[in-house]
Amino acid sequence: MITKKNTVLIILAFIVTIIATDIYLPSFPAMAVFFSCSSDSLQLSVPFYMIGGLVSPPIFGFAADHFGRKKTLLWGLGIFIFGSFLCFQSLSLTELLIGRFIQGFGAVSVPIVGWATIQDQYPGQKGAKIMAWVGSIISLGPLVAPSIGGFIDTIFGWKGNFFLLFIFSLIITTLMVFYFYDVRQISEKKKFHITSILNSYALIFKNKKFTAYIMLSAFLMCGELCYLTVIPFFLKETFHLTSELIGIYISIVSLTYILGTFLASQLVYYVGINKTILLGIMLSLLGASILLLLSIFQYIFISLLVIATGLYMIGPALIWGPSTSAALQLFSGQRGSASAVRSLMTQLSMGVGGLAGSLLNDFDLEPLAIFLVAMCLCSLLFFFQLKTSKHNS
Repeated sequence: MITKKNTVLIILAFIVTIIATDIYLPSFPAMAVFFSCSSDSLQLSVPFYMIGGLVSPPIFGFAADHFGRKKTLLWGLGIFIFGSFLCFQSLSLTELLIGRFIQGFGAVSVPIVGWATIQDQYPGQKGAKIMAWVGSIISLGPLVAPSIGGFIDTIFGWKGNFFLLFIFSLIITTLMVFYFYDVRQISEKKKFHITSILNSYALIFKNKKFTAYIMLSAFLMCGELCYLTVIPFFLKETFHLTSELIGIYISIVSLTYILGTFLASQLVYYVGINKTILLGIMLSLLGASILLLLSIFQYIFISLLVIATGLYMIGPALIWGPSTSAALQLFSGQRGSASAVRSLMTQLSMGVGGLAGSLLNDFDLEPLAIFLVAMCLCSLLFFFQLKTSKHNS
């Protein structure tokens, strides 16, 4: 019963922190008027959230191992609540950016502590199966967040979205105070020294199997972000789609991600973690290869693009839960720190993917397709490294 309560609370906490990324995007025009700033300046609020999430993982990871999962999670959510309040009360763009940074700083504690807690509760393939189910649930958040945000903006204005984040996170944190329990006992208290932190992370980075599990997923997610950066402009230029139709296209393809997370929860049970991961890589490679052929022969239709990009998106969805579970179960005493490293590497890969997308030609699919194929091959390389390290161990 305790493990179920913990898992539900972790899912709720992750939903509120992940929708904080884009729930307020429909409010951009109104916010630009309120702050008397350009749209480019206001868009900085998105990377400020991400930057906050890149700074804090080492702190939360170490704290989760040495001071307990619950305390660390409550501190992280408390920081997120404070950041949400600052955003809600912002009277200038500077105040908003500070609030977004603080939001991101605290938000990353949820996946770091949450995924480590799930692995504490569910060992082996059970943990991978649970993570796959969690992935299918939380993936709905980014799909519905902009729609909810637009509805709230229409009724309450742009501040309504940040007020919702503030209230929602406050309620979840209160529930965690009473109903969240550490399933892993801290055997001894250790002082918070920088040398202890560095030693913990050095041990994690030396583990080749851990690095392989994280990187094979990171490469596919890098390609995913590159695709999401390029495809709106390509669809606008090539097919002259409206913003609404572009959103529908992206949502349809995103549904294949949800399908992939659902399939992962079933496949892990029947074929195991590594075979599920390999299937995910091969499906992504198939989708990227089809996209490359379409771009080379200029045989480009919306339906074929949905099939190709949908196949690619199933790959990272299949891999996310099993690879995360397998990586974190390599550690016990440093599982929180390992989760922090995983979060940091994932964030960096997504950042690289977004940067690559901004540099590629938005009006030609071939560079994007080549990039996606390259990411699949890199992922496959780390999978073979994983198999080699398994045989050598």
